[in-house]
Amino acid sequence: MSNFNNPDEAFSMANNPYRASPSGYNADETKGEGKVLRLASVGKRFLGWLIDSLIPLLFVVPAIIPMVIAIGNLYQAAAAGGGEVEMDPASASLLAAGWAIIIFGGLALFILQIVLLVTRSQTIGKYFMNTQVVDFETGAPAGFLSCGVLRVFVNGLIAGLPCIGIIYFIVDSFYILREDRRCIHDLIANTTVIDLSP
Repeated sequence: MSNFNNPDEAFSMANNPYRASPSGYNADETKGEGKVLRLASVGKRFLGWLIDSLIPLLFVVPAIIPMVIAIGNLYQAAAAGGGEVEMDPASASLLAAGWAIIIFGGLALFILQIVLLVTRSQTIGKYFMNTQVVDFETGAPAGFLSCGVLRVFVNGLIAGLPCIGIIYFIVDSFYILREDRRCIHDLIANTTVIDLSP
C-alpha cells in the first residue's frame, strides 16, 4: 500500500498508476504511457456524492406540491362532509401527477446516471466535481462491468439489505479515509476515483 504524504500526490501509469514513485512526489514525472493521475480528494468525492444525493429533490419537491394540494382538498371536503368524502377528479389528478413526477422523473434520472457511468465513467456529481472512476490496475476509464454492475447493482444490493445495509454504508463511507482513498465499493469493482482538474 502506498504512503501518501501529499493529498495531491501524482501517480504514474507504469504498472499500477497509483503506486507512489520511489523518488517521492514529482508533478512533472511521466512514465509508461506518459500520463500522470491524481486521486480525487476526500472533499471532492464527498461533494460529488452530495450532488448525486440531492439531485432527486428536483423531482420530489415539484411532486409534493400537487400532492399536498390534493390532500388539503380532501381534508376540507372531509371536514365539510362530516368525515366521509369521496375523492374528486381534481384531487385524483393532482395525486396522479405527483406520483408520475416521482416515478418517471426518478426513472429518467437513474437511466441518465447509468448512461453517464457507462459512457463517461462519471455520475452527474462526478461530472460537476471533475472527477472520474477509473480501473485501479490500468488507470483507464472504468467500463460497464465495473461501473454499471459492480459499483451500482452489487453495491446497491448490499446497501439495501435490512439492518446490514446501513452498517455497510457507514463502513463503506469511512473507507475513504484509507491511504488509497478506496471505499469498499471501489474494492468490489477494482476501481478508484481520480481528479481530472488541470
